[in-house]
Amino acid sequence: MRITFWASLLVALSSVQVAQARDVDPGRNNPVPTRPAANSWVPLEVQSPSGTRYSVWVARDASIPAGAGPDNIEFVAEIGKRAIVFIDSYPSNPGGMSYCQAGHERFLRVASITHNLAVETFHVKVESCRDNIELASDGIEWRPQSQTLHIHWLQGPQGPRTPETRDIHISSATTPD
Repeated sequence: MRITFWASLLVALSSVQVAQARDVDPGRNNPVPTRPAANSWVPLEVQSPSGTRYSVWVARDASIPAGAGPDNIEFVAEIGKRAIVFIDSYPSNPGGMSYCQAGHERFLRVASITHNLAVETFHVKVESCRDNIELASDGIEWRPQSQTLHIHWLQGPQGPRTPETRDIHISSATTPD
């Protein structure tokens, strides 16, 4: 009986160590794939309208099921040779009683492209079934003259029943002000 317990514990601990070893640092070029799970970084391929492909590591949260890839990537803007702005969408992690079975989680992201690898410098959740975040119909607007993103939520990230707007200026340093 005790031998079975210790053998099971040893197998469980070794699998935890293997799973932890598969997580990689998003700033490094590492050929080992990561385990797409809550609060992890995963690689994402983004293509600009001009056809340029960017590989960028993006943060995920617990509202996305483990192993789920994006079902849509919408390119918003390319700011010279400095940054790209895009929206990626995922199916929601389903809850009980059919909650969020067909829902989506959408993130607005800014990535610096000044290095060989695109690096995420900012992200915000713009729509979420799990967190009750809802965009207005004209929810995201790119204003190229001022290099500003205008976001308008019917229910924003601050909490339920709180309309919210944000203007995010992308500075020359490729990080939002």
